[in-house]
Amino acid sequence: MPVSYSKASNFKIRFVGVSALGPITMHYVTPDPDELFKIDKIQKFNPDLQRRSLENRERITQEWNDYILKLQELSKSDKSIWIAWKEDEARRAKEEAEEAAKRLTQLQQQQQQQELDTAS
Repeated sequence: MPVSYSKASNFKIRFVGVSALGPITMHYVTPDPDELFKIDKIQKFNPDLQRRSLENRERITQEWNDYILKLQELSKSDKSIWIAWKEDEARRAKEEAEEAAKRLTQLQQQQQQQELDTAS
């Protein structure tokens, strides 16, 4: 059964409408962090929300910047970004495990040294 051109065009129009209006609506509904603190709009938002936004602003900005830099670094690879991301996670986990093992041996050595000092 052939699809009529009116149905196909109707589908295309709806698809474009949903695809465009979804992100536009999210952008319109989501408040800008600076907007939370404008004097004329300050009554609209919860003071607890404002406080948490101020406390977490630096951290969230730094996390976002780190994420973008990591994506840029991994995108330079010839591999797919997903494969490069998993390899990077595995590499970081291995480094963290090695660092934890080093700290554990250092603590054990310090404890042994303290035991020898107290025994003497």
